[in-house]
Amino acid sequence: MKKCPKCSKEFTDDIVYCTACNTPLEKVEQTTNTDTKNTQSETAYTQSTQTPQQNTQTTDTSPIQQVPQGNNNPNKKYIITIIIAAIIIIILLFTKCSSSDEPTQKDSTVVTTAPVTEQQSATPVPIATPTPEPLPTPTPAPVAKEFIRENYGYVDYKELARNPDPYKGKSLTYSGKVIQVIEGDTETQHRIAVNGDYDNVIYVAYPKNIVTSRILDDDYVTVYGTSLGLYSYQSTMGGKITVPALYLDRIELQQ
Repeated sequence: MKKCPKCSKEFTDDIVYCTACNTPLEKVEQTTNTDTKNTQSETAYTQSTQTPQQNTQTTDTSPIQQVPQGNNNPNKKYIITIIIAAIIIIILLFTKCSSSDEPTQKDSTVVTTAPVTEQQSATPVPIATPTPEPLPTPTPAPVAKEFIRENYGYVDYKELARNPDPYKGKSLTYSGKVIQVIEGDTETQHRIAVNGDYDNVIYVAYPKNIVTSRILDDDYVTVYGTSLGLYSYQSTMGGKITVPALYLDRIELQQ
């Protein structure tokens, strides 16, 4: 048998806490029948003086009420309260840090407005009209020089070699044998023996696009071009050779 030291209620040995005041029960030894009767009478008197609510609690011996958690509930509530408070503080700190970054970004760009005087506000601001840039004049495509055979004259080789200056820029024509061919990427050069005479050699050059087939050594050709005066080059023996030169408008292969 157990007894509540506060309200003197008696309970069976399987009850740990008083169901009326939640006070830990103390075990009481039964010595005599008289004590038992006195205890029972006191218990009956106490129960009769309790409110209906207390009587209801006394008679309610459900398993849930027989195992009160009075000592553990405050600790659990305290721990839960601390956890909730910590979560709230973390959320507030995170929100504060995020909001503190926004003013820094907004304040990084400061727009200053110059004060507008009364005269400036009254005077209309002229609008600049863009001046159109002149269009570039297209460069006309080069027109191929019209070849007219009759415009090219003949001057004796000796006369041209002796007095080249009066004939510079003149349109001349000669026929002879090709004795040397020098081909470049865009230009071809020949040495030609006029009328097959190796003592009367002229130097000619022309763009490669004026011919449809290559000119080879020992070919007989007729050339039409502009006199350039004299041209000098080194011979295979190391001597300097000077001959009349022409820049050709046309070269024809003789069959």
